[in-house]
Amino acid sequence: IIMLRNGDDVPTLDGALDQLSVADHVSDYVDSSTDKIVLGDNQVIILFELSHTDLTSSGADFQDLIVLVTLGSTPAYLEATTMTGVETPSMQTFGYRVNNEWTMTDGTPIAPHMAATSGPITVCTHSVQDIAGSKGSPDPCAINGSTSFSQWFDDVPGVNQSMPYSLELEYVGDGVFEYVSDAFFPADNQMFGNGDDFNNFFFTYAMTMDCEYSSCSEQFLEVAATDDVWVFVDGQLVIDLGGIRHGEKQRIDLDRLGLTDGNTYEIRIFIAQRNDAVSELAVRTNIFLRAAQINQAYTAVFD
Repeated sequence: IIMLRNGDDVPTLDGALDQLSVADHVSDYVDSSTDKIVLGDNQVIILFELSHTDLTSSGADFQDLIVLVTLGSTPAYLEATTMTGVETPSMQTFGYRVNNEWTMTDGTPIAPHMAATSGPITVCTHSVQDIAGSKGSPDPCAINGSTSFSQWFDDVPGVNQSMPYSLELEYVGDGVFEYVSDAFFPADNQMFGNGDDFNNFFFTYAMTMDCEYSSCSEQFLEVAATDDVWVFVDGQLVIDLGGIRHGEKQRIDLDRLGLTDGNTYEIRIFIAQRNDAVSELAVRTNIFLRAAQINQAYTAVFD
C-alpha cells in the first residue's frame, strides 16, 4: 500500500494498460498550484496494489483500490446527523457549527447575523469539513442553537419568508447536467426586497430532489457556492461547506454511501448567501432527478 497525507506529493505512477493513473483518481484532492495532496489533518488516502507482488513492475500502478479514510477527532464526530422539520437542517448537540456561534478559524464570529460583511472575508483552508465551528463570544443576535438556525430555512413572521423557485440544469454531454452562475440572485426585488443594495444578497435557498440509485454507475453530485452549502442524501450529511467559501467545491459519489441498488432516495441541498459582494452557485450531476422531471429541481428561496 501507499498512504497519502496532507501536503504529500502526488504519485507519478502511470496506470497499467489503458487504466487511469493514481493522479487521475485523486485529482479532486490536489492543489493545482503546488501539485500537493490537500486533506484534513484527520484524513489519509490509501492506495492498494492487489494484482502484483513485484512492486517494481510496470503493472504495479497502486490504483486497484483507493480509499479515503477520515478519522473521528472526538467521540461527537461519530454522532448521527438528523433532519428535523420541513426544509430545516439540524445537527446533534456538538454538531459542526449549529449549536454554537459560528467562527472563523481564527475565532472571529462569522454569523452573529445573517449578513457577514464586517471585516475581511476569510476562506477556511481545509478542503473537506472546514474547522469553522468553535464557540465564539456571546452575542444576543448570534445563532446559538438549531431553533434560531432553522429560521434560515423556514417561514417565520417578521424574520423570514419564502417563495417557490425552480433551478434548471443544462445538459452538457456525457450524461452530465450543470447549473453555473456568477450572479445567483433568486430573491432580487422579491419578498423583503433588496434594501439599499443593487441585489438582494442575504437569502437562503433549499432544494429537494428524489433520485433512483443505480449501483456502480458512478452517480455523483458536485456543488460550489460563495457561502454555506450543505447536502444531505437519505438524511446523511454528505457535503459540508459551512462558512464563507468563495467558490470552493465538494463532490459526493453515491457509490460511497452504502445505498441499495434500485431504491429511491431524497437529496436536499441547503445554501446560505451571507455576503454583499458576490453570489455564485454551481451544481453538476449525472443523477436522474426523478421528482424534478429530468433536470429541474423545484424548491424555495427564503429572504
